[in-house]
Amino acid sequence: MIPIKEVDPKYQIHPYKLVRLNGTVEPIDELIADAVKKLNRLGATTDGSCQGDQRADDGRKIIGVCIAHISLERGKKFPVPFVNAVSGYGFNLRKDYISAHTPGPVSDNHIRANNRKFVRVLASWAKRRARSVKS
Repeated sequence: MIPIKEVDPKYQIHPYKLVRLNGTVEPIDELIADAVKKLNRLGATTDGSCQGDQRADDGRKIIGVCIAHISLERGKKFPVPFVNAVSGYGFNLRKDYISAHTPGPVSDNHIRANNRKFVRVLASWAKRRARSVKS
C-alpha cells in the first residue's frame, strides 16, 4: 500500500487532489495538481507548491495573500520545455523555483490576478505535455 501523506489543514488550505509522487500520495492544490504531477514525471521532483489565494476553502481569511508557486527539491531544475512555456509571463522563474510574484510593491488585487494567470499558464502547459507524451 502506498503511504498517504497526512493532510494538515493549517497548511493545506485549498481544495486538493491526492497525487502519487515519488512513492507517496501527496495532497496537491487542485488547480496546479496536473502540472505538479507532470513535472515530477519528467524528473523535476517538487518540494512544495501552492495555487495562491487569500482564503482557505472553508472561508477562513488568510493573513496577506498567498503567492502561487512551485519549488523543486535541491539539485533539481525545471525541464527546458516547461521553462520555454512559462517564460515571458513576468513570473519569478529560477532553475528550481517559479512563482507568480512580481518585483516591487503591488496590491493584493495584482497578486490575485498574477496567481490566476500562473494557474492558467501551468494548466495549459500540463495539457500540452499530456498530449505530446501520449503521442
